[in-house]
Amino acid sequence: MKNESFFPTIQSAIDYDNFINWEIRLKREIPFLLQYLRKRTILDIACGSGRHAIALSEKGFRVVGIDYSTNIIKIAKEISRNANNVAFFVIDATNQKLKEFFISKEYKTFDNAIILGNSIANMGSLEKAKKVIENIHSILENKGRFIAQTINKPKKPYFLPLRKLERGIMQRVMFPVSNNQDEHNIELHFKLIDTSNLTYLETKIDKLYMFSAKEFEDLVIKIGFKLIKKFGGFNFEPFSSGETKTVVWVFEKI
Repeated sequence: MKNESFFPTIQSAIDYDNFINWEIRLKREIPFLLQYLRKRTILDIACGSGRHAIALSEKGFRVVGIDYSTNIIKIAKEISRNANNVAFFVIDATNQKLKEFFISKEYKTFDNAIILGNSIANMGSLEKAKKVIENIHSILENKGRFIAQTINKPKKPYFLPLRKLERGIMQRVMFPVSNNQDEHNIELHFKLIDTSNLTYLETKIDKLYMFSAKEFEDLVIKIGFKLIKKFGGFNFEPFSSGETKTVVWVFEKI
């Protein structure tokens, strides 16, 4: 979930969408989701351009995607214009009246909720992350599934894979912040490198609130879920405490 300071224009939303290799990502992630999702309805939180929502609607689910960014939802609606059983709305996942919003749209509850791509960290604070999970709990059916993807909070600089863009190479590095109080504990630095002369073209910093695997698990369970499975990625690799960087969680509402 990114606000308009992150996607100030439609072009910035398009650039972000083009940044991701969706063919590879969906090929890896959709089979996993199909194995653990319950049938019928899915809420895709921080859905971005809606690629997961559209792919899952094609598998027979009724899917709703939400994001705080008006511009990224415009992209999702354009991409999904010929798709069935999928809808997108601009709304903050931390909204106190999220459940009432869905009731007004004739979605009383959902069988599943997903929040992928470490999007929970983009909420920016523990309080907001907690509110999102509480909202998920309130709008799920009993025994509804909650699938989340997180990155284990790094204790030292963590370099993410380089991405090739039209104008150069995007370097992303997560830096722990030592004086974290209320707002964030990780800075994600985006640096666009001009490969012709090895200079930085652009630099941007995104402030995240990230969890260790134990912190996230404890929080979700405290809110009213039980853990079904956790993996070290979408390829069903086992979770290993202290070694696993990406964690994929399957929770169930109790």
